[in-house]
Amino acid sequence: MIMDILNSIFNMVFNILFYPFHWLNPVWGLIFISVVVGIMMLFIFKHTSNQTGIKQLKNELKAHLLEFRLYKDDVALSLEAMKDLFLTNFGYIKFALKPMLILMVPTILILIQLATWYEFRPLQVGEKSILSIKVKNAGLLERVELQTPEGIQIETPPIRIIPLSEIDWRFKAVREGDWQLRVTIDGREYRKTVRVGNRFVKLAPYRLAGNSLSGLLYPGEKTLPGDGELSEIHIRYPHRETRVWGVPVHWLVIFLVVSIAAGFSMKGVFKVEI
Repeated sequence: MIMDILNSIFNMVFNILFYPFHWLNPVWGLIFISVVVGIMMLFIFKHTSNQTGIKQLKNELKAHLLEFRLYKDDVALSLEAMKDLFLTNFGYIKFALKPMLILMVPTILILIQLATWYEFRPLQVGEKSILSIKVKNAGLLERVELQTPEGIQIETPPIRIIPLSEIDWRFKAVREGDWQLRVTIDGREYRKTVRVGNRFVKLAPYRLAGNSLSGLLYPGEKTLPGDGELSEIHIRYPHRETRVWGVPVHWLVIFLVVSIAAGFSMKGVFKVEI
């Protein structure tokens, strides 16, 4: 429940951030978010790190490098400079460790949110996919009932995989829209959204039984009730292809390159020692 509330807040924030980019190439939204995140991480690093100590260690590193070059013909002095260089580097890592650990938390949450927008795309009209449902007890498989809306057409009878406690259907998207699949077991209903069309929207391939980890990893829809009979509902969406100047590039690569570049380019403006 708490994770669903947190996800609702994060989802609302990212919906607002991405709203201006719904009618543009999705890569522009990714670049915008990456720049914002890069600058945000810069501020977090500044206020969680020992800036004075980092500046001092960077000056020491420069001095030891110069020392190493000046005494490269003297083996003893070169080895001493290398030792000092190693120890200073180790000191720098110690200073950077705390802010990097702190930065991991918001970075992971942001990446999970971005994955709901950029890892997959909606089905197109005419495309086929697989709906997989897992129950907590294989004995429930015979009691699973599926109702589909007018935009979704079931093409196969249910395939029950008893060792996996799983039941699958192949379906076809026949109309654009956000369609609700309704799964019923012994009168209790569960729903899963299927999105069809060319829109740039958030997607939730999985809806899992409620626990903190599943809610964290798949924030697109609320978790399934923990006391219910289902453990998982899965829609196999196609992977989204993000292109830069016509070249396919994974969204995570774009995010990392742009956010790091934004952070380093602005560190002088905000007087941050990295």
